[in-house]
Amino acid sequence: MKRNINHQLTLSPQDLMVLLKLVSLGAKPATYGELAESLGMSSSEVHASVKRANAGRLVYIEDDRPVIVRAALKEFLLHGAKYAFPATLGSSTRGVLVTGRAVSRRLCAQISDLRSLRRPRLRLSRPLR
Repeated sequence: MKRNINHQLTLSPQDLMVLLKLVSLGAKPATYGELAESLGMSSSEVHASVKRANAGRLVYIEDDRPVIVRAALKEFLLHGAKYAFPATLGSSTRGVLVTGRAVSRRLCAQISDLRSLRRPRLRLSRPLR
């Protein structure tokens, strides 16, 4: 007996990035290769993203070019993206410092270096009047 497989397409976060890039280009036509190069992806990934967005009715294809359905994309960005791509907190791991922490540590190090370069204060034997 052959098993039924669900071939339902689901959007991925990179699909949203491709759609926002298409919005930023406006009416300027771009090929999948140009989109891929500007996004740092392969052209097959961009094509698959557009195909999934087309299945989700966020774009339609006209003259072999994707055209954004702005109303649908706006509604998805405002109301659906936070549910489709929820933020999840991972466990603490060793790695690169978070930017804010790295900057504050760097500033503290620079301040301590400046303090060590400060000239000694003059001590007066009697106060000035």
